[in-house]
Amino acid sequence: MDTKKEITGLARRMAKCKTYDEAWMLGLELEAFGQVSTVAFKYVLEHGTQMARHAAAFWLSDEAEIVPAEVFLKMASDDDHEIRFHAAYGLGYVRHADVVKTLQKLMRHDVNPEVRQTAAQSLFAAAKINNAVDAIIDDFAHTLIHDESSMVREEAATSLANFLKTPVLHKAIDLLEKSLEDTDEAVRVQARISLSVLRNEIWEELRAASI
Repeated sequence: MDTKKEITGLARRMAKCKTYDEAWMLGLELEAFGQVSTVAFKYVLEHGTQMARHAAAFWLSDEAEIVPAEVFLKMASDDDHEIRFHAAYGLGYVRHADVVKTLQKLMRHDVNPEVRQTAAQSLFAAAKINNAVDAIIDDFAHTLIHDESSMVREEAATSLANFLKTPVLHKAIDLLEKSLEDTDEAVRVQARISLSVLRNEIWEELRAASI
């Protein structure tokens, strides 16, 4: 069978699926075609049932490094929070001028806490890829102070441990020290863990400088 026709046929079948498992299995078949499957998954996102769209979003995020940035950027504004969730994950692997600001918006303002949590998880990696690490520290500060979800604050505290060897290392430490007073125990525990990582970095730098 002609490969293009096979991919088109699979995409159309997937788009009609009423169960996630059925759509996921067809997505697995499509995923085997590599990067060309992206077009098929985009078709499912635009024309599929809700379950089919969810499965397509999963497979796109699973292959995030080969998916065009525009796909995830469009997904990030989808009405379905499951689609935005996968977009937030995928954007952590993408180089594009709009990626960081899109994740910043998702982390600060998305109505779904799982989307905000995933955006917090992806933001540092995306900022590093796009040379914007110095521009995101205030987003973590905002989340740690204002987000009502403890799991989102915990993710922010986890992500702050990544700020090793950055110009905002000390600000990250200040934020984590304030988070030691968070109302949620899990956030306080994670703040202590991240603090130990960052403080150890400072200690290593001081030791190296004294040699």
